[in-house]
Amino acid sequence: LQTVSQQFARVWMLRAYDTVTDPQRVIRQWLAENTLPFEDRPVSGPSGFRVQGFLSRQQPSPPQAATYTFADRLQLTGFTPPAPQYRAGAAIDTALWLTPLANLSGEAPYAISLKLRDEGGQPAAQVDEWPVGSLYFSPAWEAGSVIRYPMRLVLPPDLAAGRYRLDAIVYRSDAPTPLPVIETNQNGVTLGEIEVIP
Repeated sequence: LQTVSQQFARVWMLRAYDTVTDPQRVIRQWLAENTLPFEDRPVSGPSGFRVQGFLSRQQPSPPQAATYTFADRLQLTGFTPPAPQYRAGAAIDTALWLTPLANLSGEAPYAISLKLRDEGGQPAAQVDEWPVGSLYFSPAWEAGSVIRYPMRLVLPPDLAAGRYRLDAIVYRSDAPTPLPVIETNQNGVTLGEIEVIP
């Protein structure tokens, strides 16, 4: 478990019959002491198993450091930039490193939108999510902690060849207005530009 948690930022466990497979609670105890649970989804059926997600307390460093502050609430401290080229229908994988600048416990969860825009600024693809999981939405984050959140944006299969930019936008889940970025006075942060090739 220690080796796995050092190599991977997230650990997923398919949990079933754990009183038989882990009668001394070794796995459950280790996870409780060394990780943060972020997801727990029961799966119906005769086995009644669960899918659980855990965050390693030692998150990797971002490949691209950054300092962008969303309305004095969250700070983007790094991200994984997109690859330079993709084909239509491919997936853009990125990750964002976020730090809460205040106690968010009384606020609605924050959502993140990845938006792909063409050279004219028009939207070409988008995905919206509430990081990090149902057990660890932003109201549970501690001020000053570092939250790594991976995201995937699937390009439309008929997306035209050309150049595009990938933006990350943060907003409250109960209000669609993007939080302004203090450093740039914009509504989002550009994570990089890509080229869609034929």
